[in-house]
Order: sequence, then structure tokens, then C-alpha cells
Amino acid sequence: MSSAFSDSFIRNIKTAGRYTDAAIQGLNLQVKANGGKYWALRYLYQEKRYDLSLGSYPNVSLKEARVRATAARAQLNSGQRPEPTWKPQPLNKEQQQPNVSSKATFSQYASDCINSKRAEWKNAKHAEQWSSTVE
Repeated sequence: MSSAFSDSFIRNIKTAGRYTDAAIQGLNLQVKANGGKYWALRYLYQEKRYDLSLGSYPNVSLKEARVRATAARAQLNSGQRPEPTWKPQPLNKEQQQPNVSSKATFSQYASDCINSKRAEWKNAKHAEQWSSTVE
């Protein structure tokens, strides 16, 4: 028989497996053999079963996992497939094509590095050796 999770139960569980929270439909705590724990929401969308990762425990608390699961369930109820919260947003055209002229090249970086180290070297020949090596 399933029961609602408590913080002490989650903290003390050591046996690997999937544990289901009775308070939120589909909310599971996955426990790995190495002791790692993470939250997942198991749901059906268009006749297929999916597991949505909600984050790892203790980074995501029981309360936060329930909030995330409820939000994902609301998306399902409105006909949308829930997306992970960690998934990066698509870039717009300005972000996809960075301004190349504003970035330093390796040769510029190497030249700056050599010039900053020049005072530390006892012999001027070191700067020449570094420059020829980089070239």
C-alpha cells in the first residue's frame, strides 16, 4: 500500500528502486544502487508512457518536487506535453550568430599573456622563445 512521502522517509531510504508518492499522481522517487536519488513524474501522453525528470534529491526537496509535478500535470491537463525545466530555451537569430570581431583570437591572447609575463622573466630571450613557440 502506497503512502504519502515524508522528509524523514526520503532521507533514510537506502534500497534501490522506484518509490511512488500517494499524494501526487505519478510522482516517483528513483533511488539508484549508489545511493543517488532523483524525482521523476511518470505520465501518459498520446498513448505513450514518459518519465519527466524533476531534479535530484536533496537539491530538489519533497515540497518542490510536488510543486513541479503539479505544474507538469496541469500542462498535461491542458493538452500539452510537459517540458523539463532544465531544458535550454532556443536561441534567437542574434544569439545564434555571435559577433566574431568582438572575440579575442588565440594569437591576441598569447601576445597579451607573453607581454604580461615579460616582467617576470630574467632574460629577454624567454619572450622571443615563447613568441616563436606560439607562432
